[in-house]
Amino acid sequence: AAPDFTEFVVEVVEQHAPGLSEADISVNDSSKGRFSSVQLKIVATGEDQLKAL
Repeated sequence: AAPDFTEFVVEVVEQHAPGLSEADISVNDSSKGRFSSVQLKIVATGEDQLKAL
């Protein structure tokens, strides 16, 4: 995965759900390191916010 992928995902999510902390972000790489999954924990404020994400 591209090294800036996690940064990009966090930037996009923070536009719609500000206030993420390091504890809210989890990154897992595939066994061969070709893919990454980024999991973020947010407190959603409503359906509109979720649709925007």
